[in-house]
Order: sequence, then structure tokens, then C-alpha cells
Amino acid sequence: MSQRYVFFVLIAIAAAAGGVLFAYQAARDDGGYVTASGISGPQMFSGKTGGTFQLTDHHGRTVSDADLRGRPALIFFGYTQCPDVCPMTLLRLTEALELLGHEGDALQPVFITVDPLRDTPEVIADYIASFSPRFIGLTGTRQQIANVERAFAVYAKAADNAQKNTNYLVDHTAMTYLIGPDGAFRAFIQQTLSPREMAEKIREHL
Repeated sequence: MSQRYVFFVLIAIAAAAGGVLFAYQAARDDGGYVTASGISGPQMFSGKTGGTFQLTDHHGRTVSDADLRGRPALIFFGYTQCPDVCPMTLLRLTEALELLGHEGDALQPVFITVDPLRDTPEVIADYIASFSPRFIGLTGTRQQIANVERAFAVYAKAADNAQKNTNYLVDHTAMTYLIGPDGAFRAFIQQTLSPREMAEKIREHL
């Protein structure tokens, strides 16, 4: 187990012990979603999910939805200063990928920020280095991020003090999207699942 893994686990345990760990509200397979603060949003995915987008990866290169075609992808929307939901979800996804072994070799894990104001390519590069080297980290302008959030029906809202304080939180959809090689939505991977459960659910759609 890596020192980074232990570090994030200890953060989550400390947050829970202090009573500040955000509550998770169970995601529902019928289209409900959860946010980092446990606030439930309206039903979604009644129509098409996903679409065209153009963002910047953690190396500063332009990446579009077309670049992800031809292989299944795991897309998680979060932000690098997220205190618990994001790091724990990415850790579980990383372990799930390891459990899948060669079965999951074709999978492309993707982290898309919902906080483009702070998450530059350099910041994201340092962040995803704590997880699997297979991750692609994506950011963009506020409009580009708003467009991809709309395409995937992602809820994201920065705290009211975001413009005055650099230390703010962002409520956001907290589940992973499994996307097929054709770019079509396949399934939700809920952040409350264990790595083994994640691997089993992903395997069902490979």
C-alpha cells in the first residue's frame, strides 16, 4: 500500500472522526445522483448522456471526445481540493482497475475538473500522480467545463465565497460514468461501492 494511499485514508478517517466528513446520499440506479455535500439533485439521464467536448489535458494538450473513442472510459468529475469524496473515489477506481487486471487494460480512466478556476493542467498533473498513471486529467475554460457538465448532466456549484476566497468547496455529482467505445453511456459506478464491487460492475459492461 503506497504512502499516498495511506495519507488519503487517514484524511478520510480524521474527517469522519471530527464530524466534518461530508454525508453521502445513496445514488439510485434510476437516475438520481449525489453531490459532495450529500445534496440530492433532480432526476437526470432521461435523454442522451455525453456529447462533443474539447478540453486541455494535464500535459497542456487539447483533448476532445473523439480522442476517447474506440475504448471504454471511466469518467469522474471532481476537483483537486475536494477534501474526501474525490480522493477516496479515485483511490477505489485505481484499485478496481488493478483488480480487473488484463480485462481492464482497454479502460481509460478520466478525471474532469469542476473547478477550472484553480485546477490548471499543472495542478491536475500533480494531483492524479497520486493515483494511477493511467488517468487523464482534463480542465478548460469556465465555458468549456460548463459545456461538458451540461453534456453529462453533471451538477456542480461552487460555494458562495468562491470569488472572494481561494479556499472554497464545490458541490458536485459524485459518481463515475462508464462510457462505451462508441461514446455512449453504459452505467453509473457509484462512489459508495468497494473497489471489488466497482470491478464487478465494470466487468459486466466490458
